[in-house]
Amino acid sequence: MGKYVLKRILMMIPTLLAVVFIIFVLINITPGDPGRIMLGQDAAQEDVDAVNAMMHMDKPLVMRYLYYIWDALHLDFGVSFLTRQPVFSELFSKVPVTFTLALGTALASVLIGVPLGVIAAVKEHTLLDSSLTISSLLIAAIPGFWLSIMMILLFSVKLRLLPSSGIGSPLHYVMPILGSAIGSAAYYLRITRSAMQDALRQEYIKTARSKGASSARTIVVHALRNALMIVVTQMTLSFVAMMGGSMLTETIFGLPGVGATILRAINMKDVPMIMASTIFVTLTLMIGLLLVDVLNAFLDPRVRARYK
Repeated sequence: MGKYVLKRILMMIPTLLAVVFIIFVLINITPGDPGRIMLGQDAAQEDVDAVNAMMHMDKPLVMRYLYYIWDALHLDFGVSFLTRQPVFSELFSKVPVTFTLALGTALASVLIGVPLGVIAAVKEHTLLDSSLTISSLLIAAIPGFWLSIMMILLFSVKLRLLPSSGIGSPLHYVMPILGSAIGSAAYYLRITRSAMQDALRQEYIKTARSKGASSARTIVVHALRNALMIVVTQMTLSFVAMMGGSMLTETIFGLPGVGATILRAINMKDVPMIMASTIFVTLTLMIGLLLVDVLNAFLDPRVRARYK
């Protein structure tokens, strides 16, 4: 298992370099003058040229990429064009907001979707099962941004129960979490229902019932335990993906998170921040995928046997 983890970690290096190169090229072939962005439209052209030269903008693209990698190896990722702060210091200051949103969304999605999926599987081919399945499909079809706006109009504008934007109290996270979790809960309902239906048809379930195990124990201890493996995998992947920033949710609800920071950097062509965000998101996703594989190995002996 240790060799597998080490191999995956080593594979991250060329993957990260390739992703950074692609983003670097795309940024540098788009219109925009970094020196002008930093100094403003009223700055003298001589000053703009000096700043661009300092940032190696007068060098060929490949040379600029090599300069960037060299500085990155020395943990120098540059400063934001907009705030003049070190990019990772600014980015990490946004992580707590995004972490709270991602964790709350993941937990709410599972707590809503998994129990309903178990009920739908146990009551297979009944009116309750059909109602839950159809409802989940309808909810999944609702655009997340529309649902978020409707929640703001209802709970903030009309009922005045919840704040519509910003942070400052736990109430500020209620609507962003619900807006993101409702669609995910519908997805968890469907995959839990499918996994539970498959588990309930296995021979070990019939054996447990023949030995006198109660219906509740058969469902919770035997079937759900095995069905949860796919749910845990999807929950981990969703959480990791959201740690890269939920741009739409953070923008609609005015949350100063990673996603909103990335979106602002792209709009203003803040190259150092875009590059730092690329590294952060890519590393987060790769580490998340590695954790999912390790978690699966611990949950499933069959998977663990392949790594020995």
